Amino acid sequence: PVEAAVAGGQIIVLEIDDLSLKKVGSFPFKRGVYARLIDMLYGLGVKVVAMDVLFVDPSFPEEDAKLLDITARAGHKLVHAMMVDPSIVNQHIFVFPFEKLQRTAQSIGLVVQPLIDEDGSVRRSPLIVGTHRSSEESWLADAGARPSLGLAALVEFTGRSARSYVE
Repeated sequence: PVEAAVAGGQIIVLEIDDLSLKKVGSFPFKRGVYARLIDMLYGLGVKVVAMDVLFVDPSFPEEDAKLLDITARAGHKLVHAMMVDPSIVNQHIFVFPFEKLQRTAQSIGLVVQPLIDEDGSVRRSPLIVGTHRSSEESWLADAGARPSLGLAALVEFTGRSARSYVE
């Protein structure tokens, strides 16, 4: 029920598409649906799963339990998503998954927005984001900086540190 795009045989992107919605039901899906999908992917030999789905608020307890269970079993092989609060102007306030999921997840990556240049073009997207919105140059020195979702997945796949990719 999901569309898959393969990049070089190493990365598979599963998208929630119209067929998924018809087969599974309305969005957002119940968390047990994600848990079953993640479990199936690991059964097929997938090494790391990065979830570009934000689980900011708790859901139904029995559904959350399914997501928490697969998260605990997967350990570092499952990267959950977080975001930056868009309503804060001069600072990045990170919004993490709901509390129990945040405590259970061993890896969390930031869903980043591309950086828009003065001419309105997008030429880059940050791998690491710090706490100050206006100071990209200082993000590497920021102890509170967070890796992007893609970088977090790469870190879990390779075992290298996030900083080793950007320094």
